[in-house]
Amino acid sequence: MISQPALTRLVVRNLAFLAAFALLGSTAVLAAGNADRGKQKFKATCEVCHFALRGATRNDELTKIGPNLYGVVGRAAGTHKGFRYSAAMKSSGITWTEAELRRYILAPQQVIPNVRMSFPGVGNAQDIDDLVAYLATRRHTGSPGTQSAAP
Repeated sequence: MISQPALTRLVVRNLAFLAAFALLGSTAVLAAGNADRGKQKFKATCEVCHFALRGATRNDELTKIGPNLYGVVGRAAGTHKGFRYSAAMKSSGITWTEAELRRYILAPQQVIPNVRMSFPGVGNAQDIDDLVAYLATRRHTGSPGTQSAAP
């Protein structure tokens, strides 16, 4: 049998471990993406093919080979009106949560094989978090005619 002092030490050690784990977990959440850095990364990496603009017209969208990503967070994959998606994207069954966007931005062809997007992905986890943080700001908020915080 274990003695009372040994049991106390074991409990204290386990509680300290759990507290440290909880602290690290909350720090990771706080250290997630930075929308300002994500905006810069979007301009440098994604804007060649995509918009993230509210109210972009069909003529605007014709100048890009990818769909407008404004409002992508929470949208079902392959459903942006007016864009011609691949069969793979339309039948993927994915809803673009922040977690799904992270997976896709890392390796598009692995998440949705045979998708038309030939982009190989972003390998840096912080860049991915920053991009997702930026895309999360690009959604409808408030009353009609208002724009979210990030231009």
